[in-house]
Amino acid sequence: MTAEVQAAARRSKAQLAAEVAPVLDDLERGLQAAGLDPEGDSDDGLAHGVLLVFRGLRETLKRNGIEQVDPKGEKFDPNHHEALSTIPVEGTESGVVVEVMQKGYRFEDQLIRPARVVVSE
Repeated sequence: MTAEVQAAARRSKAQLAAEVAPVLDDLERGLQAAGLDPEGDSDDGLAHGVLLVFRGLRETLKRNGIEQVDPKGEKFDPNHHEALSTIPVEGTESGVVVEVMQKGYRFEDQLIRPARVVVSE
C-alpha cells in the first residue's frame, strides 16, 4: 500500500511539472522579449516582480525534484533530446547540441519532457 501511495505521488508530481513547464517557458520568453535577463534584476517594479515570480516557480519545481534540462554543448541523445533540425557549425563536431529551442524537464530518473534542440551536422 505504501509503495502504491508513493508511486501515485510521483505520478502526480510529474504530471504537475508537465503542465507547469510551458508556463515557465512562456514567462522566460516574456522576460527575454522585454529585454530582461531571467538571471538578472531590474529597477522597474513590475519587471522585478515578474523576475521574482519566474525564479520562485523555478525554485519550487527544483525543491520538488523537478530539474530543467538545458543540454547546450552536450552530445545529442535521442533518449533525452528532440532534434528539430541540424545545421553545419564550423569548429564543432557532428552531433552536438548547438541551440536549445525549448528546455526539457526531468523528475528524478523520469524524463517529463525532452529538450527540443538544434544539432550540429
